[in-house]
Amino acid sequence: MLQIDVFFIPSEFELPERKEETIVVGVDILRAGTTICTALNSGAKQIIPVASTEEALNIYSKMDKETVLLAGERNSKKIDGFHLGNSPLEFTPEVVSGKIIILNTTNGSKLFNKCKSFPNFFIGCFVNFSSLITKILDTINAQNAKNLILACSGQDNKFAYEDALFCGKVIDTLLNSKLIEKDIKMNDASLASVELFELHKDNFVEAIKASSHSRHLIELGFEDDVDFALTLDKFSTVPTFEGLYLV
Repeated sequence: MLQIDVFFIPSEFELPERKEETIVVGVDILRAGTTICTALNSGAKQIIPVASTEEALNIYSKMDKETVLLAGERNSKKIDGFHLGNSPLEFTPEVVSGKIIILNTTNGSKLFNKCKSFPNFFIGCFVNFSSLITKILDTINAQNAKNLILACSGQDNKFAYEDALFCGKVIDTLLNSKLIEKDIKMNDASLASVELFELHKDNFVEAIKASSHSRHLIELGFEDDVDFALTLDKFSTVPTFEGLYLV
């Protein structure tokens, strides 16, 4: 039996005790998950997701300034004094290759930081979708995993449409892969996510761009970020933790 659970907001989600039997996928489509995938694909050495600006500055103060960049946003805008914001388009090889990035965002970095001790944690988004599916299936088969959790960062601890639709696409793909030799059970949020994806599977980009988070980013001039984040399979990178660092 494989239990698939979706949690739409971080306050609903607690790390399970039986770590070896559980896979956790962290989801923040707009934009932290996408930004992390982009940064690592651009050659960033490591990423440290943190829960607060104060924590980011404290870690930065103890590190070699030549090798570290501060990145993050508040209300979708770059934090004053930081090197980078949270736009994936900023994280080019010229800027981040070989660097350690300390990342603090309103939603995603807090969720990811919460999962840093978890052995089977992956960050999933549209830009690494197929590679994420392969990673999930390989882990289920290699470790006989009994639980798959899709933990969404949401938006200010509220439901985020883009994260839910992404979860629906993940679950729909797994159900249709015929590579899971287990019965599958789902919580109500998983069922709702699949139904949402089925409703919009032929126009998921347009559906997400109509969401409140997308409209907010577009109004701030980040429409290119939204288009980038909704592009399938740009990268093969599936971020996971090694110690405190995403790699």
